[in-house]
Amino acid sequence: MGKNLLSKIKITSLKIIKSSKGDVLRVLKKKDLKNWNFSEAYFSKVKFGKIKAWKLHLKMTLNLVVPHGKVKFVFFSEKKNIFQSVVLGEKKYARLTVPPKIWFGF
Repeated sequence: MGKNLLSKIKITSLKIIKSSKGDVLRVLKKKDLKNWNFSEAYFSKVKFGKIKAWKLHLKMTLNLVVPHGKVKFVFFSEKKNIFQSVVLGEKKYARLTVPPKIWFGF
């Protein structure tokens, strides 16, 4: 791992378009894809109080969004032996970009 790999985790605020019939939540725009080699998209459900950990992707950059509820993401730096956490959800709607080689759970 690099010296400060956790500092490469990026949080991008996302737009919520309010509507009386139900809000529209933007995930990404075409310009967001300019530096990505996009391959796949997945959705994951997390049962209340459950933990999905630990995960490590060696090549893949992840872009995580929480459109409903609230999820706490915890990242671990092996080199510095430190943890960092980020909470995303309806009140903090954002995209979390996680580069490869970072251990995390949620």
